[in-house]
Amino acid sequence: MVIGMKLVNSDSMAPKLWWGMSHQPRDLDLIGKSAPMRALRRLMHSYAPYDVPLLLEGEEGTGKRLVAQIIHGLSPYRTGSFIAVDCSALSDMMLAVELFGCEAGFCSGLAQSLPGKLELAWGGSLLLERIELMPNWVQGRLLRVLKTKSMERLGGIKPFSVYVRIMAATTGCLSRTTAGERHKDLMNCLSGGIPLRIPPLRERRGDISLLSYHFLAMANGELGKQVEGFSPAARAALEAYSWPGNLRELYGVVQSAVLAADRRIRPEQLPLPNPARQASHVRNWHRNGLKRDRTPVPSASQTRAEGYGQRH
Repeated sequence: MVIGMKLVNSDSMAPKLWWGMSHQPRDLDLIGKSAPMRALRRLMHSYAPYDVPLLLEGEEGTGKRLVAQIIHGLSPYRTGSFIAVDCSALSDMMLAVELFGCEAGFCSGLAQSLPGKLELAWGGSLLLERIELMPNWVQGRLLRVLKTKSMERLGGIKPFSVYVRIMAATTGCLSRTTAGERHKDLMNCLSGGIPLRIPPLRERRGDISLLSYHFLAMANGELGKQVEGFSPAARAALEAYSWPGNLRELYGVVQSAVLAADRRIRPEQLPLPNPARQASHVRNWHRNGLKRDRTPVPSASQTRAEGYGQRH
């Protein structure tokens, strides 16, 4: 078994999420046994049962939505819907309509009322991604929802109650953003002063092998190939790279390498900046006596089984 992930037969994988899950995310879907991941799991289990908002901080590609989905599944709201809204994908007014809905006649040509995601997520969880890009006036309306547990649609005058857990995600530390770009009260209300930080991949290098073999099994199933694993040099290159794109970048790199590989993935098949240099750098670290990752390398048959190792 993978630490934190149950692998199924690769032929049956239906990747409805970018990392290949076809089921409701749960704690076991967090791959990794590193100290940062163990700490993250403890915090998730501590926060999940309580009816409080939550702020997730993490770089692009670290898996903030997955963490939010798992918290939703552990919470009293798990029987309701999980809805995510990307605040960077909509204009200011469209974002407000998306969240709060609007009454008939508020928008030109709108003949009937339109419910917002805060209504549609009733009894469930709503994740607001890239909340640092939410305009101030929309943040102000959201703050009132958090404080009063009620809202009005745009153009409406009659408030109604809201029963939804609100989570927000940001790609940076909001405490360092420029004054005037956010509502401090909103961020404090979301995080309680202590946001849940998702560690980047470079801070959990001990998990890279586990993740790489998980993504290898996924790519084999998606592409109909039977690549068995990574050469020692390729594995060293993966461990040496800084991964600015985090899990999303690792997934793309492994998938591209599987397309080019036959039996085992070699360093030159990894679409990384100078992978041979990366591998050489890691070997120098090991040769100089620095602590080496002892994560066991799974066999190809193990990656296609239900998992390997121990579950968290």
